[in-house]
Amino acid sequence: MTAPLSITARRVSVVRVEHPTRVPFAATRRERQEALDRGRLLTGTRRVLALRPAGRRPRHPSRVLHPDSAFTLIELIMAMAGSALILAAVFGVFGRAVHMRDDATARTRDARVRSHALAVMRNDLSNARITEGLLATVLKGSQTSPGGEFPGYLKFTTTTASDDQDLPTADIQKVEYFVATDPDTQDQRAGRLVRTVQRDLLTEVPGTPTREPLLSGVQAMELGFYDGTDWQEEWEYDATNNPEVPKAVRVRIQLATAPGERAPAPIELLVPWTTEVTKP
Repeated sequence: MTAPLSITARRVSVVRVEHPTRVPFAATRRERQEALDRGRLLTGTRRVLALRPAGRRPRHPSRVLHPDSAFTLIELIMAMAGSALILAAVFGVFGRAVHMRDDATARTRDARVRSHALAVMRNDLSNARITEGLLATVLKGSQTSPGGEFPGYLKFTTTTASDDQDLPTADIQKVEYFVATDPDTQDQRAGRLVRTVQRDLLTEVPGTPTREPLLSGVQAMELGFYDGTDWQEEWEYDATNNPEVPKAVRVRIQLATAPGERAPAPIELLVPWTTEVTKP
């Protein structure tokens, strides 16, 4: 059902306007509209009947939107430009945050790989063993590698072999450390630190050593052997000519850098030689 209508009467004062269409250009929109509305009314005073639903108050004129009120093209362009600036700023902040996260992840990974390589080498040197028998008789270190690719070479026997029931071997194994060519990079100045392990020390024809890559981006490996007085660059144990072992072993790993960049400090490992030459 529709609401009942009530009829109310109100008095409207009409003002005569001689030229309703001639409105000054400087007048505001509201003044021009009021002048045009006054020009459309008849001269004099009369009663106007307004039909409206009962119980509803008339709407205030200020609450009625003018048919000409809308956003202009310049306002829309300014709003779009402001939105573009805000989106660009948010995208820049987000991109920098992602870049910083990736850098932190890469640095953390590199630090873990270096720590693992140093831990393996420290464990082997701490458990190095030299005897006068047939198993543990090797200790050799020099600044030149047998392959001649990168400087640095170290070979010795150690007791870090894991117990394997399938192999008839003890815990003594021969390990080698050297820097070889890295097939995963095109930079010829950077190599890969490699560890080889050989466990069949008593066989007449030894098998192929197991090769384990430890660290990439290595330029050189520098060795030092402390004899109690000074550091020696080379050392080779010989039961006849040089039956002594060093007091400590120092390993310095120099990482490769891009051209023009400052070379970082070398990674240094210093391990005391705790075992003496023993008889079998």
